[in-house]
Amino acid sequence: MEGFEFSVGRVVEFLELKPILAARLGLDASSILTEDDYWGRSDSSAFAGVSIEYVNGGFPTFVNVYSDAEFYGEALGELAVGLSVDLGSPILIGDYISEIDVASGRFIVVRPDGKFEFAYEAEGGEVVLFDPPRINDVG
Repeated sequence: MEGFEFSVGRVVEFLELKPILAARLGLDASSILTEDDYWGRSDSSAFAGVSIEYVNGGFPTFVNVYSDAEFYGEALGELAVGLSVDLGSPILIGDYISEIDVASGRFIVVRPDGKFEFAYEAEGGEVVLFDPPRINDVG
């Protein structure tokens, strides 16, 4: 069982997300279930379970997806780009690009225009955007 998570820069309800996520995962919309329905199935293959939490702040919709499909690294980045365009909103995912040992609390923000930014989690869960130095900028 694999899982991945992302946050959306606006409030998104399950019924809005369901067909968009299904199309991006290559599934029929009927295969996207709530988390409770997903765990209640005896056979979870070819299905995805979704839990949504709403929080205050710049990325108010936090989405957890459970499925047999593996989405991490570049595949998660490509999914975030597609979701950003489809939802017309920035998508925040874990930083899989930076060459650091621990990326906990570091994120990539993908925008509908295809641009992306780096961010980190500050005190209280606030997401702060930053532009990390590039190799040519140092020294």
